[in-house]
Amino acid sequence: MAVHIKSRIKTQVYSEVFAPCERLRELREEKGYTQHEIADFLGCTQVCYSNYELGKRDIPMEYLIALAGLYRVSVDYILKITDIKQRYPFS
Repeated sequence: MAVHIKSRIKTQVYSEVFAPCERLRELREEKGYTQHEIADFLGCTQVCYSNYELGKRDIPMEYLIALAGLYRVSVDYILKITDIKQRYPFS
């Protein structure tokens, strides 16, 4: 029972802190893209992408990296680790 509660708390903390769903939608709308256009860019269906924005499915890391490049923001920004949109400079 303690393991189940611990797992549920961990999932809740992840979804509140790192769930990119709000930022995914915000960035997409800011750039004027439709869900269908982003799904085509990623190579998935619109329904699949919609589930990422709704927080129903975890978005794969390769999709996060691709979207960070498209939107010219850091993955940290999408994951809500930072509120700074700019990507990190390359050395």
